[in-house]
Formats: sequence, structure tokens, C-alpha cells
Amino acid sequence: EWLIPNWIPAKKLTLIGAEGGTGKTNIWCSILGSLSRGEPCFFEDPATFEKRKPMRSIILSSEDEFAEIIVPRLKKVNADLSMISGMEFTNPLFDEIKINSQTFEKMIHDYKPALVILDPYQSFMPFDANLNAQNQVRACLNPLMRIGMETGTTFIFTMHTNKDRDAYGRGRLSGSTDTYDFSRSVFLIGKSKNGQLYLDHAKSNYGPTQKTVLFDLPDGVPTFVGTTEKKDWDFVH
Repeated sequence: EWLIPNWIPAKKLTLIGAEGGTGKTNIWCSILGSLSRGEPCFFEDPATFEKRKPMRSIILSSEDEFAEIIVPRLKKVNADLSMISGMEFTNPLFDEIKINSQTFEKMIHDYKPALVILDPYQSFMPFDANLNAQNQVRACLNPLMRIGMETGTTFIFTMHTNKDRDAYGRGRLSGSTDTYDFSRSVFLIGKSKNGQLYLDHAKSNYGPTQKTVLFDLPDGVPTFVGTTEKKDWDFVH
């Protein structure tokens, strides 16, 4: 089953890794906006798009204020705000939201959203988790897989890529490689040497990876430019 055919599998985990300043938040706001209206995302091919029902989402971000920063970005992409919920990270309850907590699980079971954003995912790992330890990371992420199967919810979690120019694929992400391995789909977002923004579909467990999408961000709105066979490795070398 797919949340977004060939890109994001339903009920599973998708990882977005991004360089700073490449529009990570704008990307997932655009995805949520499209899903809230039942319309194609900017990277989907309109010619093959099949009609979908509007979907509900929850945003959990410890990096940006929901009302002040995220809602204006959602408005720019014409999101149906009645389909999107969020919580300010200044809310005392926010600190209780860890992916292995009863508070988090109850939230998902009560609302049953189609999609939940965890930005960045490190903020929602247990306080005592060693993010460099493979067994610990996998054990921490297991609840998301179970909750996804129980509720039909898909999870997108984000993290920054590192500056290692000799790395590629999962080596571009900090911490345990289990973060990359456990994800069923992975996007790497970056900027080429000439300033072109790109979205590399770096991993897909349930089908072939799609072509890398080139995009611009006029006024913070992701806009399709074209596609290329180049991958993240090609752009950073």
C-alpha cells in the first residue's frame, strides 16, 4: 500500500535527510498541503496521478513554532488547515511525546491521521537512547512500525545530512545506520554546486527508486523544475 504511489509507502517510516537551507520544512509542508486537498505532490507526475481522498496529518516539530512559522508555510501551499493538527513545542505536554510513550501512542490511536511528521526525529527518541547504537535505534523505532500497522498511519521523520563529501547514501546521515536501514523510503535533499535544489529518492524497499527531482523554492513554495538520473553522490562531488 502507498501513501504516495512509488514514493512513500503507507503505514511505514520514510526518512527525509536534508542539508541546511534546502527547504526541508517547505518540502514536508508541501506534501501535507497536497494530501490535505487530495491533490498530487509537486514531485508526482500529473499524467499518472490517480485521484485520492483528502488526508489528515499531525505535525510534531521541535525546530519551528507551529502557529508562527509552520502555519504560514502551510498557507503558502494552499493547505486545508482543517485537515492538519499540530502542537507548539512550548506546550508542557510536548516533552512527553516520545515514540515509545503512551502519550504519543494514544494521540495516534485517537486521531488516526494518515501521516505524522516528526521533525527532527532525534527530538522524539527516548531521553536515554544512544542514537549511535544500532540495537537501541532499531528498538526505539519498532513502536512506529507497530502503531502504523494498527492505525494505518504513515510516519515521516527528518534529520540533517552531514558534510562528509566522501559519503553517500546512508553515510550522509549522522548516527546509527539503522536509521537509514529501518526506513522503507529515503529522500536526500541538497543543493548542487550551481545552486540547483534536488530531491534524490535514495532508497525504496517496495519498488524502484524514482528519478531525482529538481526544484526551486519561489517564495518558499517547492516548484517542479525537471528530473535527472543524477543522485546525491553526483551532486556533492
